[in-house]
Amino acid sequence: MIVMPFPAAPRVTYGKTSLVETICQLRFTPVLRIEHEVPVELQELLRRRGFPRYERREIIAPEWNRPVIFDGPGVEHFFSSLDNTSTIVVGRNAVAVDTTAYAGWDQFARHVLTAAAAVRDVYGPSSITRTGLRYKNLIRRSMLGLIDVPWVELLRRDLIGLLAVHPELTHTSQEAVIPIEDGRATARISHGLVEVDGEPSYLIDSDFYVQGLTGFDDFSNILEMLHKHAWSAFAWCLTPRLHEAMQPEPWSERGPT
Repeated sequence: MIVMPFPAAPRVTYGKTSLVETICQLRFTPVLRIEHEVPVELQELLRRRGFPRYERREIIAPEWNRPVIFDGPGVEHFFSSLDNTSTIVVGRNAVAVDTTAYAGWDQFARHVLTAAAAVRDVYGPSSITRTGLRYKNLIRRSMLGLIDVPWVELLRRDLIGLLAVHPELTHTSQEAVIPIEDGRATARISHGLVEVDGEPSYLIDSDFYVQGLTGFDDFSNILEMLHKHAWSAFAWCLTPRLHEAMQPEPWSERGPT
């Protein structure tokens, strides 16, 4: 029996969203010509799908915080929207979609499907080896009219730990790795206090992923499952007071969720 680590929560649209970045990454068996060829055909496909800007970058060392994670030095191809808020990144073993202007799950998922189809059609990698979905939520009390409200009234005591009983803490950082879907998938949730423009804020950085071989035509069901868990996990983190301060509205396909 599948046990949900976080209870299912009704989907809503937040008028004051805390979401600052969303990333979906698909890792695949390496295709070396991706970094040795000029991506003319790929650019043409993505340019017509709303990603007209192009930049080639050489990456010296891997970083977990980047949209694409290499095993070593390599080349990344960046295809961005005109306003530079959304980017498709392609490397020899991964394709990622990264946005700082999340406009709802349906639109974001379409961008992921577009990116995956373009890489599949141009380069034909044999299979996906990891499907990951990552959300970064930054809680800034000043943006919500809650500047003097202690964190324990905004975030679950189970989440924030020592901060609940020692509000004077200036730094705290925690990470939890949780099996989901009977161990077929994993949630890695990193969270803690960060300082933004001189204001103590709370970052919840959640990475949900599945390791294992998947066909390019089959990963969309995995993506939907990861999104379901990601939403339930974030909703679990919030107290009713913070939930209401973020101005929830009934979910619609046009709104962020």
